[in-house]
Amino acid sequence: IREVIRNGDSFEDVETDEKYKIQRHEWRKTKKFLQYPQLVEWAKASIEFDVDVDDVRFDNAGWVVEDGQKRFIILDYML
Repeated sequence: IREVIRNGDSFEDVETDEKYKIQRHEWRKTKKFLQYPQLVEWAKASIEFDVDVDDVRFDNAGWVVEDGQKRFIILDYML
């Protein structure tokens, strides 16, 4: 997903685009991920802020409600 965003490609074209070489069963799982806009936004933010998605775990990330808005936060991220 990060590679598609980085390349500026459309998710609809991934299945047929030769450069991604994604297996059909993997693409089915990925499409489920794309149903959640928050996860897609997280992928975009991880690119923008150069955060390795493997570095964010349940023990250093979570949600906070501020002014009625639910926001995802990362605590104690080391660059």
